[in-house]
Amino acid sequence: MLNRIFAFGLVGLLTSSFAVESGQCERPEEISFNFRDLEIKMAFAILADFAKYRLVIEPSISGSEAMTFVCRRWDVVARELAARHNLRVEIRDGAMYVSKQ
Repeated sequence: MLNRIFAFGLVGLLTSSFAVESGQCERPEEISFNFRDLEIKMAFAILADFAKYRLVIEPSISGSEAMTFVCRRWDVVARELAARHNLRVEIRDGAMYVSKQ
């Protein structure tokens, strides 16, 4: 529920249609979302919030894309997104660090 509230709180920041769900998945670490055009930084912000990590992201990271993930582990989604954009994701000290490779 918290993740859904967070996602709807982003409405003012996003111009695309979207949905973020966790309740429809069998496992609590799985997430589903669908965005027509989402900034890469915002995608990592959603994933970090979902996993209860603080996000530390390199400011020069940019770009956006359509994203659809259905009942996928948040960490798998983060790794796949990072790989598509030649980024590195590291989890340590209660934070998700995202940087260029």
